[in-house]
Amino acid sequence: MTRHETQWTELRTCAFLHEAEFFKSLLEAEGIEVFLPDEYTLGVDPGLAPGFGGVHLLVRAEDVTRAREVLESASDAPSLPPQ
Repeated sequence: MTRHETQWTELRTCAFLHEAEFFKSLLEAEGIEVFLPDEYTLGVDPGLAPGFGGVHLLVRAEDVTRAREVLESASDAPSLPPQ
């Protein structure tokens, strides 16, 4: 593999584009690059997601462990009390 090639690994599959975009924002805030291969197609027609097997959230192979840690810590975060 050359220096400019990137091996992407599927971190998770989401049912909805907005869910994948939320996870993408969490990961990018931690400096982890994310690729949603069908982001633009599903942005035009979200109903196609089941036909694609969901929304695939990919990260660089070397970032998988850190990405999992980020998503786990986000799910462990306490929720805000109701106002």
